[in-house]
Amino acid sequence: MSQQIAEHGISTVDLENVKPASNVADYKSVAAMVGLRQSAVRGFEDVSGLWVGQLMAHGLVFHDKMTDSYILSFGFYEYAGMSWELKALPEDGNYFQVSEKEMDPHESRVRLQFFTTSRVWSPADAVCEEEFSGVPTEVCF
Repeated sequence: MSQQIAEHGISTVDLENVKPASNVADYKSVAAMVGLRQSAVRGFEDVSGLWVGQLMAHGLVFHDKMTDSYILSFGFYEYAGMSWELKALPEDGNYFQVSEKEMDPHESRVRLQFFTTSRVWSPADAVCEEEFSGVPTEVCF
């Protein structure tokens, strides 16, 4: 078929050198790199379970059990997600502050972070090894 197309003077695209070009493709490639880098620390044992992060939907608050911190999920793309670290108010651990009035750029960069997860709790597990747990929240102004 390609020989017939070439005989008529029509050029074809070399599909071996084509890659997707869009914001979604960029998100997926960055997420794959983040997922691989964070899985490398654990010897790639959990790379097949990175899909679990899909449960961490955009706009929900989660408790990171490893660091005992709280994050606001900005969504998950294939293998990794982005989040914003929330600060617990000192008066009561039940309230969180999204940002300070005058936050410097360095503090902002530190609080914006990537995350991956590969474990989810199930009643059949003898030990609860999940890395994040959902936090029921209500927005207050």
